[in-house]
Amino acid sequence: HQSISKQLARIQREIDALREMIADRAPQLADRATPSEWIDSMLRAKRRRDSIFAGEGFGDPGWDLLLELYSVELTKAQIATSELGKSASVAPSTALRWLGQLEQSGLIVRARDDTDKRRMFVRLSPKGLALMREYFGQRKRV
Repeated sequence: HQSISKQLARIQREIDALREMIADRAPQLADRATPSEWIDSMLRAKRRRDSIFAGEGFGDPGWDLLLELYSVELTKAQIATSELGKSASVAPSTALRWLGQLEQSGLIVRARDDTDKRRMFVRLSPKGLALMREYFGQRKRV
């Protein structure tokens, strides 16, 4: 048993050393990431946070929706309101409430689908797009 304890302690020290090395290199890695890669990384980190701290009251639905919309914008795609909440992991009623707030703030715009009048597409407004570009541009200088 003592041998296993020593091995576990050694492994833990190696893990800690790797974490420090990664933390030291994180700014360099972030500077090379594209905005889309950075967004994906942020969303994965948030989902990991949510799985670890489940039920502890974390929640950023407005930010999650903006991140997802910026990611969609960067890929030149479009997304329906109903799909946005799912892809951003936001409950449908919460997504609709936040989309209303984001629209009132001038950060997003919604438009009816020309082929299916029941469906609404949502995208960042010029103001929302400019702010997201500013955020990700400044991220590299922090």
